[in-house]
Amino acid sequence: MRLYEITDSFADDLKLALGNLSGRGAVKHTPVTLSWQAVTNLLKSEGYGKIDYDTFASEIDQDPKLKELLMTVVDDFNENGLVLKTGVPSQQDKTQLPVDLGGKTVDQMAHNAVKDLTR
Repeated sequence: MRLYEITDSFADDLKLALGNLSGRGAVKHTPVTLSWQAVTNLLKSEGYGKIDYDTFASEIDQDPKLKELLMTVVDDFNENGLVLKTGVPSQQDKTQLPVDLGGKTVDQMAHNAVKDLTR
């Protein structure tokens, strides 16, 4: 049995650790993504064992504090790890932005608008 499976402070300890990292990411304007190994290492000093996707997902179903954590600190989690809320788009979000907005730049659109006004 893993220690975090019998203690009721896992959600609080995780929220504190992740909240600090999320805050640093917000200050530095960088997204924060942690692998499950990084999460395990982060909480190892608190006496917790290995944390992985399956265990985390099952704990969320059982612990309302972890569900709250997801809403306040964690933006997303998957098999690869956690993405923290920092107010900065993650690399994944940046790749989903449209690359071509129809060929016109803001400067071109502004130039055309001024031309229309002067006619």
